[in-house]
Amino acid sequence: MTIDLDFRQYTLENGLKIILHQNKKNPLINLTLGYKVGSKNEKPGKKGIAHLFEHMMFQGSENVDRSGHFKSVQNAGGLCNAFTMQDLTVYFETLPSGQLETALWLESDRMNALNISEENLANQKSVVIEEKKQRYDNSPYGTANLNIYKNIFKGTPYESPVIGFENDINSFSVNEAIEFHNKFYSPANSVLILTGDFQEENALNLIKKYFGNIENKNSPDALNNFEYENIEKTNSLIVEDKITLPAMYLCFKASALGSETEFSIEFIANLLANNKSSRLYKKLVYEKNLAKSVYVAPLLLKYGGVVYIKTLLYDKSNFEEVEKIIIDELNDLYINKINDDEIMKIKNEVEFAEIQSLTSVKSISLNTLMCEYYYGSPDFLNKKAQKYLSIYDADIKKTLDEVFINKNIFKMYYIPEKK
Repeated sequence: MTIDLDFRQYTLENGLKIILHQNKKNPLINLTLGYKVGSKNEKPGKKGIAHLFEHMMFQGSENVDRSGHFKSVQNAGGLCNAFTMQDLTVYFETLPSGQLETALWLESDRMNALNISEENLANQKSVVIEEKKQRYDNSPYGTANLNIYKNIFKGTPYESPVIGFENDINSFSVNEAIEFHNKFYSPANSVLILTGDFQEENALNLIKKYFGNIENKNSPDALNNFEYENIEKTNSLIVEDKITLPAMYLCFKASALGSETEFSIEFIANLLANNKSSRLYKKLVYEKNLAKSVYVAPLLLKYGGVVYIKTLLYDKSNFEEVEKIIIDELNDLYINKINDDEIMKIKNEVEFAEIQSLTSVKSISLNTLMCEYYYGSPDFLNKKAQKYLSIYDADIKKTLDEVFINKNIFKMYYIPEKK
């Protein structure tokens, strides 16, 4: 399989990185703006600010009222949204191709002159805190990722959850919000991706028109290139939660995105658990009827990662038996040759997934941004599938040895609250 997307790259005098990809299959464009700021950049006592600021970016700017961003995009026949992660905050609009200037105007206006007021800040604090309660505090297993980050990434900027902490969110002042915007929401700290049906010279002229005069007000603080410790000893945490079925998480330290182990971790996840024909799914769900589900989740970031195996059990008394089955399967993968048919099946699935991930202008833009940020070039998008297709038994065994076999792990058990 060959993926051959053509990217044109430019940098404005103010440092804004521009990546253009023309795709004229449909009369649509997607504008994605990625800011190199996430929860890892937050100061102690201000956890959750990056995500709160994502909300603030929809509260109006110098020439756009509070609800104007969504209205302008919707009235132009488009859709927009945003998300915050540990490493990045990302904003995107998909619009008819004739509305490119609308998208550029909206994004440049809030980069240059966001409306940061006491009223807007107080309003969005309430929204974010309510979101935190619904999605995490009061959701079944909702605190799992918080506990994983806190234990695996202890002492690093990845330790705190993206959603943050309520007291920190409430403590964020208008002056701190202005400082945050000036420091991180600048041309030199962002990447603009434009994908779709546009004329290149016209698009570049419009980007320069709307972004070329925006100044960089403050430089982001240098982030210490942190090293997080290996898990010193296997330890465990028991969490009582408002749940019906108990869950077990076995968490392993992993390397960052871009490491040699990244692509074979995906194979291990699929061999073990992530489809109904996988080894653990067949054994735990079908054969022994010990679990309702099992899956492997790699959480790989710029400076580190974790892989956890989550099993939803029918009875907490089976934790020990299920754990033994999982470890035995990992050891079997490591000791015995993996069937070529198993590996080829995963390669076919990955190949299909890679093609499917490039079927819309939005997905192309988001994938381009991730390749630029994590791998240093949008062209990595053309090479990514081949990385998966080059994985063989020996690569999988090497990764098993580095990440899973005879390693200390963090175990977490969620059990139903006592009545």
